[in-house]
Amino acid sequence: MEGVARVEKVSRKNAILIPALNPPESLETYISDLIKEHFEYIILVDDGSDVEYRDLFYRITKLSS
Repeated sequence: MEGVARVEKVSRKNAILIPALNPPESLETYISDLIKEHFEYIILVDDGSDVEYRDLFYRITKLSS
């Protein structure tokens, strides 16, 4: 449980780096939840995903707009 306590203490001003290769649709919900928690810097990296994932990445970029 020590790792869980550390996660809860993370400053919301830290950057979150999320490498994503052919991510599941649930990634959109996960990032939306991070935005709702007021994380300021969320860096999502398309790590070479197939073409059919472009729409998912596009929708995710529109979440913070």
